[in-house]
Amino acid sequence: MRRFFASIIVAALSLLALSFVGCSKSKSGDAQLDFRLCKGGESYYVAGAGKAAGSEIVIPSEYNGKPVVGVGGKSFKDNKNITAVTIPSSVEWVEIAAFKNCTALKRVEWNAIGAVTNEEKYENRVFLGCENIEEFIIGDGVESIPGGLFAYSGGSKISEIALPESLKKVAASTFSSVNR
Repeated sequence: MRRFFASIIVAALSLLALSFVGCSKSKSGDAQLDFRLCKGGESYYVAGAGKAAGSEIVIPSEYNGKPVVGVGGKSFKDNKNITAVTIPSSVEWVEIAAFKNCTALKRVEWNAIGAVTNEEKYENRVFLGCENIEEFIIGDGVESIPGGLFAYSGGSKISEIALPESLKKVAASTFSSVNR
């Protein structure tokens, strides 16, 4: 009888241990990022790097079965580890200085189809202080690039930008501080 109960306990502990394997990543993307529910609880936004230790940040298009629709203001501010970031098509907005002073950032893949920033006040400056960006890749399907992404950024090292056929609008001051 003891052997029977011991076998059941070992089996239960094994199943419990298996349920925790791979918890650092989820099917929906990098679970280590700091996600917050938007008002209404129907979607998420990224509020920071959380426990993500990698140098390449890939923002998932969904988290916990709900879309990731934004990147909060100053979410990655002063992060000296990020060398690349991928923003998915699900992102609808990016707040002020989301990547401010990410001085190691060299590559941005922008797939946000029609994301907006605070263009009216020209305060968006999403990549303010990111003077080492060399590649800004605009994904197929992107229809507009919001204004001021690089405004007052101190310049960057972007030398060439390929525009997809889907692109309809590049807002004012989008690349105002890109070195030529």
